[in-house]
Amino acid sequence: MFAVDTEVAIGGLQYNAEHGLNSLGLPARIRLMLQQLAVFNSDQVNAYGIKMPVGTLASALEQGWLLGQPLFLSHDRHRLEGWTRALGIHLEPGLARLTGLSCIPETEAEAEELKKLVYHFLRNRS
Repeated sequence: MFAVDTEVAIGGLQYNAEHGLNSLGLPARIRLMLQQLAVFNSDQVNAYGIKMPVGTLASALEQGWLLGQPLFLSHDRHRLEGWTRALGIHLEPGLARLTGLSCIPETEAEAEELKKLVYHFLRNRS
Protein backbone atom coordinates (compact mmCIF):
# COMPACT_ATOMS: atom_id res chain seq x y z
CA MET A 1 0.00 0.00 0.00
CA PHE A 2 1.02 3.64 -0.10
CA ALA A 3 3.05 5.46 2.51
CA VAL A 4 1.84 8.83 3.72
CA ASP A 5 4.43 10.72 1.67
CA THR A 6 3.77 8.78 -1.53
CA GLU A 7 2.99 10.87 -4.60
CA VAL A 8 1.31 9.46 -7.69
CA ALA A 9 0.28 10.98 -10.99
CA ILE A 10 -3.03 10.26 -12.67
CA GLY A 11 -3.01 11.75 -16.11
CA GLY A 12 -1.14 14.99 -15.48
CA LEU A 13 -2.55 15.42 -11.97
CA GLN A 14 -0.28 14.84 -8.99
CA TYR A 15 -1.78 13.32 -5.85
CA ASN A 16 -0.04 12.95 -2.52
CA ALA A 17 -0.86 12.88 1.21
CA GLU A 18 -1.97 16.51 0.99
CA HIS A 19 -4.69 15.39 -1.42
CA GLY A 20 -5.76 12.61 0.92
CA LEU A 21 -4.66 9.34 -0.68
CA ASN A 22 -6.26 6.46 1.17
CA SER A 23 -4.66 3.10 1.92
CA LEU A 24 -5.63 1.89 -1.56
CA GLY A 25 -3.84 4.81 -3.17
CA LEU A 26 -7.03 6.42 -4.45
CA PRO A 27 -7.39 10.22 -4.38
CA ALA A 28 -9.68 11.51 -1.63
CA ARG A 29 -12.39 12.47 -4.08
CA ILE A 30 -12.46 8.97 -5.57
CA ARG A 31 -12.35 7.21 -2.22
CA LEU A 32 -15.59 8.89 -1.13
CA MET A 33 -17.52 7.17 -3.90
CA LEU A 34 -19.37 3.89 -3.52
CA GLN A 35 -16.68 1.18 -3.47
CA GLN A 36 -17.35 -2.42 -4.44
CA LEU A 37 -14.99 -5.38 -4.60
CA ALA A 38 -15.31 -7.13 -7.93
CA VAL A 39 -14.00 -9.98 -10.04
CA PHE A 40 -12.93 -8.39 -13.32
CA ASN A 41 -12.09 -11.59 -15.18
CA SER A 42 -10.90 -15.16 -14.74
CA ASP A 43 -8.99 -17.81 -16.63
CA GLN A 44 -12.25 -19.67 -17.35
CA VAL A 45 -14.37 -19.28 -20.49
CA ASN A 46 -16.62 -16.24 -19.94
CA ALA A 47 -20.13 -15.49 -21.23
CA TYR A 48 -18.64 -14.27 -24.52
CA GLY A 49 -16.70 -17.48 -25.09
CA ILE A 50 -13.35 -15.83 -24.30
CA LYS A 51 -10.73 -17.37 -22.03
CA MET A 52 -8.01 -15.17 -20.51
CA PRO A 53 -4.77 -16.99 -19.66
CA VAL A 54 -3.23 -16.28 -16.25
CA GLY A 55 -0.45 -14.31 -17.97
CA THR A 56 -3.04 -11.95 -19.43
CA LEU A 57 -4.65 -11.51 -16.00
CA ALA A 58 -1.20 -10.72 -14.58
CA SER A 59 -0.62 -8.16 -17.34
CA ALA A 60 -3.97 -6.51 -16.54
CA LEU A 61 -3.00 -6.43 -12.86
CA GLU A 62 0.33 -4.83 -13.71
CA GLN A 63 -1.38 -2.14 -15.80
CA GLY A 64 -4.13 -1.33 -13.34
CA TRP A 65 -2.86 -1.80 -9.79
CA LEU A 66 -1.07 1.50 -9.13
CA LEU A 67 -3.38 4.17 -10.50
CA GLY A 68 -6.36 2.28 -11.75
CA GLN A 69 -8.28 3.25 -14.84
CA PRO A 70 -11.67 4.58 -15.93
CA LEU A 71 -14.66 2.25 -15.98
CA PHE A 72 -16.86 2.70 -19.03
CA LEU A 73 -20.13 0.97 -19.84
CA SER A 74 -19.70 -1.22 -22.93
CA HIS A 75 -16.13 0.03 -23.54
CA ASP A 76 -17.36 2.93 -25.70
CA ARG A 77 -15.70 5.76 -23.71
CA HIS A 78 -18.93 7.75 -23.84
CA ARG A 79 -20.74 6.34 -20.82
CA LEU A 80 -18.47 6.77 -17.81
CA GLU A 81 -19.49 4.58 -14.88
CA GLY A 82 -16.63 5.03 -12.41
CA TRP A 83 -13.01 4.18 -11.65
CA THR A 84 -11.44 0.74 -11.20
CA ARG A 85 -8.25 -0.44 -9.59
CA ALA A 86 -6.93 -4.00 -9.86
CA LEU A 87 -5.97 -5.41 -6.46
CA GLY A 88 -4.70 -8.92 -7.09
CA ILE A 89 -5.16 -12.35 -8.56
CA HIS A 90 -7.08 -14.83 -6.42
CA LEU A 91 -5.80 -18.35 -7.06
CA GLU A 92 -7.60 -21.63 -6.44
CA PRO A 93 -6.80 -25.04 -7.92
CA GLY A 94 -7.86 -24.77 -11.56
CA LEU A 95 -9.09 -21.16 -11.27
CA ALA A 96 -7.49 -17.70 -11.26
CA ARG A 97 -9.53 -14.50 -10.82
CA LEU A 98 -8.43 -10.90 -11.36
CA THR A 99 -9.99 -8.97 -8.48
CA GLY A 100 -10.25 -5.27 -7.89
CA LEU A 101 -12.14 -2.30 -6.60
CA SER A 102 -14.81 -0.40 -8.51
CA CYS A 103 -15.58 3.15 -7.39
CA ILE A 104 -18.94 4.47 -8.56
CA PRO A 105 -20.01 8.12 -8.10
CA GLU A 106 -23.21 8.59 -6.10
CA THR A 107 -23.64 12.35 -6.45
CA GLU A 108 -23.41 14.81 -9.30
CA ALA A 109 -20.37 16.45 -7.65
CA GLU A 110 -18.56 13.10 -7.52
CA ALA A 111 -19.47 12.44 -11.16
CA GLU A 112 -18.07 15.83 -12.23
CA GLU A 113 -14.83 15.27 -10.29
CA LEU A 114 -14.50 11.83 -11.87
CA LYS A 115 -14.98 13.30 -15.36
CA LYS A 116 -12.09 15.73 -14.73
CA LEU A 117 -9.86 12.91 -13.51
CA VAL A 118 -10.71 10.71 -16.50
CA TYR A 119 -10.16 13.58 -18.94
CA HIS A 120 -6.64 14.13 -17.58
CA PHE A 121 -5.96 10.40 -17.46
CA LEU A 122 -6.94 9.83 -21.10
CA ARG A 123 -5.28 13.00 -22.37
CA ASN A 124 -1.92 12.35 -20.73
CA ARG A 125 -1.45 8.61 -20.85
CA SER A 126 1.36 7.32 -22.99
